[in-house]
Amino acid sequence: MRRFLPITAVLIILALVSLLLALRSQTFVLGTAHWAVAAFTDLRLELHDAKVDVYRGELSAAGIYLVPAAIDGPPLLSILDFSGRFRLPGMAGSARSGSSLRAEAVTIYTSDSDRASEPAPMQWLGYLRWLPSELEIAQLHLINASTNTRIFPLKHLRGGRVEQGNYRLAAEADYEGEPLGITVEVLAVNRGWGVTAADAKIALIAPESDSEVTLAGTLEGTDEEFEYNFAINAYYREIHELLKGFDSDNKLRGALRLQGTLEGDARSLALSNSTFLLDNTPEYAFQASGSLTYQLTGESTIALEALGEIASLASVMDWTDINLGDFGRVKSSIRLSGSLDKPVVDAFSLTTDSEAGLTLTMVGQLDLFELDADTGAGAKAIDVELKGPSIAALEMWLGKLPYDPGPWRAAGQLSSGRGDLSLRNLVLETGSPGALEMIASGTVGRIRTGRGRQEKITADDIALTLQARVPDSAKLNTLLGRADIPSQHEVSASILINGNSDELQLSAGRIVITASD
Repeated sequence: MRRFLPITAVLIILALVSLLLALRSQTFVLGTAHWAVAAFTDLRLELHDAKVDVYRGELSAAGIYLVPAAIDGPPLLSILDFSGRFRLPGMAGSARSGSSLRAEAVTIYTSDSDRASEPAPMQWLGYLRWLPSELEIAQLHLINASTNTRIFPLKHLRGGRVEQGNYRLAAEADYEGEPLGITVEVLAVNRGWGVTAADAKIALIAPESDSEVTLAGTLEGTDEEFEYNFAINAYYREIHELLKGFDSDNKLRGALRLQGTLEGDARSLALSNSTFLLDNTPEYAFQASGSLTYQLTGESTIALEALGEIASLASVMDWTDINLGDFGRVKSSIRLSGSLDKPVVDAFSLTTDSEAGLTLTMVGQLDLFELDADTGAGAKAIDVELKGPSIAALEMWLGKLPYDPGPWRAAGQLSSGRGDLSLRNLVLETGSPGALEMIASGTVGRIRTGRGRQEKITADDIALTLQARVPDSAKLNTLLGRADIPSQHEVSASILINGNSDELQLSAGRIVITASD
């Protein structure tokens, strides 16, 4: 036993000396790195002009590539002009203390179609624990090749450890041609029960467009899943620029303020408990609340309720091709569903006034993106009420009328089909007590709308029942252009009206005249 212990000690010392001598050999160290990558991953390590000094803790290479071993394809990781400083475990400080990594260009490539296994979500978060004390990358490209290839470039990436072991990353990017500043602060990394979690704060600032987004919350990962939950506070000076990133051709404009909760994973995101304020005055302004989901495949859904104002009725009713005259600002409430690029108006109400004294109220549904001018497919019915102080307020559409009965009200259900309009459940009331009173009800099958101010509205397939009453027959002299109708007679009448605006047919007429005595 006494001889065994010294011999064992000598063997251990010789083994350590051999390892230390081997570590001095660059060929041995690089060969070990190649072997380790091949043995423990399904990747192949390629090094170009690599130099390593273990004792000085220095490593450099003109190129470092991790390539799928089983298939031909681009490297999953490419690093150009790399240099690093590191400390071995057991040296003064931790393995990360005093370490630094610098590179001219880094490209990370992922694909939904390759067979190479990517790091699990928990591994990605675990890598945060090995970030160096100093990190500098001149250009970083994240490339995702799926149904649509997406390339997200970053530049001037800088990282470093701050107080209490937290880590702060800063980078710059271009978003639709505009410089974008990005700051990420990892507040903590916790491991336990198969889960890796990191508290983080992310800020994105676009100074040219005066836009800013901040997110604060938690990222969590397991071997199978990756998810996040952030409180979001955002301001975009121009929403149209934001929607370009969602592959949307939406024509919305204006400044957007947003608050809510952002949740998601590697495949989708959901915005809930949110409030939006879209300000594009004087054209329109809305305040909304609701939720939004977005799949990275490009699909999206929205569920929003909004209140707001619109400068012109024409922007709401351009699907009718009707000249809407001098109606002013529109006050409205809207409930939206559908998608970001094709929102559907599930329910809306609006009111507006004109200089001529008309008041318009509309309530209904509308799918602007499904309307077909030829077939009318996708058209929704809208309940409309229009009233005014006199028929003269309608002269721009109906032309000069021979008689003005006074205040009137019209209500019905408006729908679009084959490029024209139709009216159902039509009720028209006009007149005032003591004078001529008329009530018409029925349908107008087709209303042709004029595009120019000089064109009149024409109607076909008119089917109406007209009822009229005048308490003093003398009032009929003005209506009929006569002067010999005696007074003090009550006249009531009913008649069926069919035809079009150029020619009407009257039938089933009935008149009752009651004398004053």
